[in-house]
Amino acid sequence: MPKKRRKRKRGNGPCQSKPPKAVQELAENYKCSHCNSRVEGIFRDSRGMQHLHIAHDETCPVLRGTVTDMHDAIRAANATGRVARVISGDSNGDAA
Repeated sequence: MPKKRRKRKRGNGPCQSKPPKAVQELAENYKCSHCNSRVEGIFRDSRGMQHLHIAHDETCPVLRGTVTDMHDAIRAANATGRVARVISGDSNGDAA
């Protein structure tokens, strides 16, 4: 009798399983050039895309929306030594 495949859960919130190694490496390499931010979690949306939740300092211009952190995300992606697709969006996950 063939084994039943478990359906992968998708949805907002923390990843149910370990995120891909490339995403973990991206999170490890992310450093905001404007503050002492930290990655507080990795989340998967309803489409299965991975997102980093970054906690910026209260005075950080990225948090206030004055500047973008795209260059920091690209720097982190380059540091992994892998090919990566970095998508920028607002705090609601809408692509900018």
